[in-house]
Amino acid sequence: MIRRLRNYLLFLKVWLILFLIFSCSDKKSEQDTVNIDNLCQKYYEIYLKVYQKIYYECFVSFVQIGVGSGDISGLIQSASDRSREICEARISELKKAVGRKSVDFNKQKAQEYLKNLENLLAKSCEEISRNSVRIEIGENLREILGRTVFSGKLMEGQECYIQNECADGLYCGGKSCPGTCVPLGKVGDFCLGHEECQPDLVCYSNSCTSTQAVACRRSSDCPSNQKCVDGRCTIFKQKGEYCERSEECDYTCDFQTKKCIEYKFAEYGKPCGSINGDLVECKKGVCVIKETQSICEPYGKENESCVAKRCDIGFVCSDQFVCKKISKEGERCDTGICGYGLYCKDGICQKKKEVGEVCITPQECKTENCSEGRCFDPRQNVKACDEDSDCISWNCLNNNCCSSQ
Repeated sequence: MIRRLRNYLLFLKVWLILFLIFSCSDKKSEQDTVNIDNLCQKYYEIYLKVYQKIYYECFVSFVQIGVGSGDISGLIQSASDRSREICEARISELKKAVGRKSVDFNKQKAQEYLKNLENLLAKSCEEISRNSVRIEIGENLREILGRTVFSGKLMEGQECYIQNECADGLYCGGKSCPGTCVPLGKVGDFCLGHEECQPDLVCYSNSCTSTQAVACRRSSDCPSNQKCVDGRCTIFKQKGEYCERSEECDYTCDFQTKKCIEYKFAEYGKPCGSINGDLVECKKGVCVIKETQSICEPYGKENESCVAKRCDIGFVCSDQFVCKKISKEGERCDTGICGYGLYCKDGICQKKKEVGEVCITPQECKTENCSEGRCFDPRQNVKACDEDSDCISWNCLNNNCCSSQ
């Protein structure tokens, strides 16, 4: 009897362990699965990693002068927050379209693009700094909200609110919101972008135009050794080839020698700068000129000079060209500088206010706009537009800020 009880208890213990293992596995699987409700969160997380890689770990000062003296973490966070805002606005419209059955959501494709981005971000700084790789990153980010993941089902003549709704060979055109699904433009037809023209044409000066190069919408339309740049399949020039613009090269152009050069990345304490025809940058650091040569050093810490280097995350270059600690919410700001999304009030860093909250100065508002004592978004009442960023819905259709009910 005792032996049976022991065996029964042992069976229960083993069953419980297996149940917990498979339960945890199922929960992890659910978390990893992409769906229309968590897509923006995953999009935001990957966008954050992209900016951390490009603007911190693999920062290329030669072509990114002008972003060196500010708050690195603020730069990364503001760009990522903007990506979330765009995604949430577009997903809001796409959900309505899925509900109207005018768009199909392909979660496998969405997962594929997110996986592609993870693989691209695992590459070395040398690879990440190549124009061809950055184009791949940009394409995968765009495709997550594009017509491959959210494919249209509407036929010619049907009413549409967003470009994703129209089937292949059509786009949402017209002169109003809603628009109408119409055939892609032929040579000479008016256009606002490449996607409004037939696949073998590009939009140039608002006209669908033929091109000597192979026309494309994404790099997969091009031969394997080319990338899609401004609607045309392009071969990037390699090290030593003649160049006049950085965009011609896979890395960048040395304007003194008129030749394409490559980027290399060195660790702290190693030589940097122009070495053997390459431009050597620093991993998570900055190239500082010394007496005899330039050496890689870490980003500047508190009270270090920022005349010749960027300040590290958590610090910002002050008016006195010294790295100063960035104050967090609730910390004093009479001797420091408030971080991203904060403003200084009564000597304390506080969160910036949302639209509709009471304000005295624009600096108090997230939108940096204060009118009649309230924070406001200047896009709230905009109807006419030239581009998506003019609209709170991030959807400028036929020069109208467009949103379906």
